[in-house]
Amino acid sequence: MPARAEEEPDEPDEPDEPEIAAGGAGPAVPTVGPGAREFEFKVEVVSVEEVTDGKTLPDRLAKASADGWDLYEVIDAGDRRALLLRRPKKNQSESRRVGFAPPGA
Repeated sequence: MPARAEEEPDEPDEPDEPEIAAGGAGPAVPTVGPGAREFEFKVEVVSVEEVTDGKTLPDRLAKASADGWDLYEVIDAGDRRALLLRRPKKNQSESRRVGFAPPGA
């Protein structure tokens, strides 16, 4: 009876570690472009009592909302809470007037 040769194990389809491109470039990094940062943020710190009293927090959020700010997240900071607010970033080109001023202005 002829001897059977052992089967060699198959190679894995995908390597465990990613290969680096020939140019020596590292892993892909997300790009940052003009549309990447669409919001501006601000933080207001309040005490736990101000959050739970039923009056202070709604007043502060209403005041911030009048300026275009939205509540994004409430962050626990021990005995205080940080309110993370955000609003769409204003485009600088929109705020500039283009053209000539009317006569007498």
